[in-house]
Amino acid sequence: MSIVLGNQMVSPSYGGVVKSWNGMKGFGFIASDGFGGDVMFSKKDLAEDLREVQGKFLQGKAVAFDAVEGVDGRMKATAVQLVMVE
Repeated sequence: MSIVLGNQMVSPSYGGVVKSWNGMKGFGFIASDGFGGDVMFSKKDLAEDLREVQGKFLQGKAVAFDAVEGVDGRMKATAVQLVMVE
């Protein structure tokens, strides 16, 4: 799967669905079959136009993302982008 980011095509490594998002605290979790559990992401990992989203807008939305191993050994989502599902 490729998505357009700016004027570039990028291919995120993983896909999933936002399970929860807490805009007040600035983090949430993505359910993805590529991992043994949920993957955390933070506000700074979202596309710039989504960083101020509050409420439940992101919950249940399909996303594409990359992932890195955090200092605690758990996977963390990066470069989180909404995926338009038709």
